[in-house]
Amino acid sequence: AMDVRDVGSVRRKDFVWALGSLGARLDFQKAMNRLQLSAHFHSTAEDLSLEGFLRLAFPSASTAEMATLRRWADLRKVYLLLKPRHGFSAQRMELQRLFELLLEDEVDDVCISLGDIVQSQILTQEELRQALGDRDPTPVTFEDFCQLLKPILAQKYSVTEVSLSPEWRSGVRQRLSLAREELAPAAPVEPQLLCCS
Repeated sequence: AMDVRDVGSVRRKDFVWALGSLGARLDFQKAMNRLQLSAHFHSTAEDLSLEGFLRLAFPSASTAEMATLRRWADLRKVYLLLKPRHGFSAQRMELQRLFELLLEDEVDDVCISLGDIVQSQILTQEELRQALGDRDPTPVTFEDFCQLLKPILAQKYSVTEVSLSPEWRSGVRQRLSLAREELAPAAPVEPQLLCCS
């Protein structure tokens, strides 16, 4: 949640934002105290990478455990990218980003496991079965991913604009117009000289 830019690192600014929006939650406070993120960002202005974050959280994790943690982070990102605040619209570029995160090894892999889709919690097993139909449940390529899963992902996660009635729109325009008039500076008043006769 703190990687606002989705670049694999947290800026001090992102950390301060998270403190403001999540800081009142007890679980968040406990995690921040345990990780000593405040101390980290007081000591340096550098971004905190995912690797650095995981090392703070799990200092004694082995290389294999770190790989598992990074994988879990990627699967969580997939889930979060489909949330309404990101405005998912099932465009090819968005599907490409999801697919890349679902790939276990971005260098060598060209197919994703269907189990990873369920593990990332973007689709249930039943939804996946429904989308696949009679197709063999083997790993899928990006083209298969788009063809088979785009419709169900779009149906489940796409954010559609709310249609607003013309009456509502004209009411908003009137209120904005009145607010502008109230805030507009008054016309300058010419000073008048009082003459005594």
